[in-house]
Amino acid sequence: MVPTFYSLLEALQTPAASCRTLCDAEFARRADGSPALTRTSFFTEAPLVWCGARYLLCVPQCGSAIPRVERTAARMKHLHAECLTSYRILRDELAYTDSTGALRRCDAVLHRLPEGEPLTDCALMHDAGELLAALERLAGELAEIGFTHCNLKPDNLYLTPGGRLVPVRYHFARFDEPGGDEEAFAALREWIASHAGLGGQSVRDAIAPLYRAAGEPDCGYRGPMCEGLTCVCGESGYGFVDEAERVAIPLQYLWAGDFAEGRAMVETPTGMGLIDKQGRYVIEPRYEIVEYNAYTGCSRVRSEGLWARFDYLGRQQGPFTAVWQNDPVEEKA
Repeated sequence: MVPTFYSLLEALQTPAASCRTLCDAEFARRADGSPALTRTSFFTEAPLVWCGARYLLCVPQCGSAIPRVERTAARMKHLHAECLTSYRILRDELAYTDSTGALRRCDAVLHRLPEGEPLTDCALMHDAGELLAALERLAGELAEIGFTHCNLKPDNLYLTPGGRLVPVRYHFARFDEPGGDEEAFAALREWIASHAGLGGQSVRDAIAPLYRAAGEPDCGYRGPMCEGLTCVCGESGYGFVDEAERVAIPLQYLWAGDFAEGRAMVETPTGMGLIDKQGRYVIEPRYEIVEYNAYTGCSRVRSEGLWARFDYLGRQQGPFTAVWQNDPVEEKA
């Protein structure tokens, strides 16, 4: 059992009562006073300051999230490298109320943020040659310790005051498998070459006019291009733009994931759902969790604490049950 987006939002309003270790942490807040949460594929992130340092609290949004990162967290306990930051699991950290009103607790990941700012926010303030040198230094350091990030992109790199690039979000990391980040480093070199040193603006300031033209005042997030569409976020919410920077699916969701095999998970005020590339609902947004698997084309869907499988076309395959059983294809994936 994991908290829904809304139960997490409620719990973090009072961290002193809800958190076991982070009871005295200061969570980032939005203008309306609510916790500043960001949804990713497997976690909801809550930025915070604790003991004078900045962290991300990563709370699972699907049952497979914590098991997926346990090996990474265990290895990080013994891996002391200047190019990485601490990443650990806090057991039974968060108390929340589930859909039945019962009080529950869940594990969470505490990930320390480096000093400095995300590369997407500050690249335009720096010389491309300096950033490329920092990127090559990082590539060498990760290779030396046998660490493969598996999700390297500008949003997952911080530039420190000393000019280092430090990666964050180790949820997909692998160890002792060299070469897994080569394509990502090649893409980052191209990104730096086209974005660095372009006049003292932040990247978000530079691309914001694209969304203002479409009626969006600002862009707070920009994901990778996936299947011809890029997930972006403005004041109206998450949505998608095409390769020509035209709004393809309106910015209207509380959260949206990247497209894979023609499907993307989305979160709305009424729940999670699944959309196709035209923005049509394949699975209506009324469930606690929708976890789409691009390998199988199926989705694991949770409603009132029970699970069911839906196929690629959004058809329910059997009744909702208390225990989820993977099929052989999912086990291989």
